[in-house]
Amino acid sequence: MAIGYRIVRRKNPQNSAETQYIMQHISKGIVDLDQMAAEITKETAFSEADVIGVVTALSSKLQQHLERGNSVDIGPLGRYKIGFSAKPLPNSQATSVPKAERFYINFQPGSRIKRWLKTGLTLQLEK
Repeated sequence: MAIGYRIVRRKNPQNSAETQYIMQHISKGIVDLDQMAAEITKETAFSEADVIGVVTALSSKLQQHLERGNSVDIGPLGRYKIGFSAKPLPNSQATSVPKAERFYINFQPGSRIKRWLKTGLTLQLEK
């Protein structure tokens, strides 16, 4: 199956007078947890409730461990860790307690997904 894309005109962020044309991915829709649980149920002995329960519990445990400062490696799904951005301090001895401005999740796909991405995927220009 091919990944759809379109060509989009954008202004160059380094030179606003210059126009660029870039490839942009076109999503073919969203697959939600219920749909994936139904598909997994057809391929395994797990019920939809089992699949949804495990994903919900996994999400909760992932959050708990990330909050403790751990990186979480979920095998083929990949590795997750917390990241944040903060304003720089005037020096290392600053008396104020630094505050994070924004938190985010760093995600590294598992080795199986990395190998799959390196194989090159098929692209198809959408009209």
